[in-house]
Amino acid sequence: MKLREHLIKITTDANGDSTDTSERSIFGHLNAVDVVDGDLANNFDLTLTYVNSQGVTKTLLTLTNLSADATYYPRHVLHGETGTALTGTSGGDRTGPLVAGKVTVTTADGGATKSGAVILYVGEN
Repeated sequence: MKLREHLIKITTDANGDSTDTSERSIFGHLNAVDVVDGDLANNFDLTLTYVNSQGVTKTLLTLTNLSADATYYPRHVLHGETGTALTGTSGGDRTGPLVAGKVTVTTADGGATKSGAVILYVGEN
């Protein structure tokens, strides 16, 4: 498995909002997300999603009130054979979320015509 980097550039409209999508579909497990705030206004919000092959939108990460560059390591809960969530205190009950499609970054309150970026680090075969 190779770790690959995917850059999604953010450019907000006059209302400070944007919807930006990866250039190609991404297939793998999301390991980390770098948020580069560029000149985006303080306290902006980001949501990362993808749409699977059945048209269902899956949320990867939701961030609010961002004001600086930061790195995030999103994790989702694992499930046992019966579908029951495996929960515990050791952190071994989490995994990087699956990505299977084009990733969309939705920005709110980023300031009029501002820019930034999101860099995804995805383990791919």
